[in-house]
Amino acid sequence: MDFSLTSEPLGHSQTCSPSPVSAGTLARIYRRCARRLEGVVEEIREKLIHPEVVHFDESGLSIDEKLHWLHRAGTRGFTYY
Repeated sequence: MDFSLTSEPLGHSQTCSPSPVSAGTLARIYRRCARRLEGVVEEIREKLIHPEVVHFDESGLSIDEKLHWLHRAGTRGFTYY
């Protein structure tokens, strides 16, 4: 993830930070949030294993002129990407 694209706009927003937010700070926040969500992500995955109905979808995304696929599985209450 290119945090430099996010750090500049956040640095200009007085509501987020009166001084620039470094890409390193954003990377640290991203990793911390990812660790905290590990259990939640696993719980959502487990909820999608045996329900009566699960919907699956894929969307094509162009990143640096290359096609990538984003896959999704979901029920009425849970979505997993």
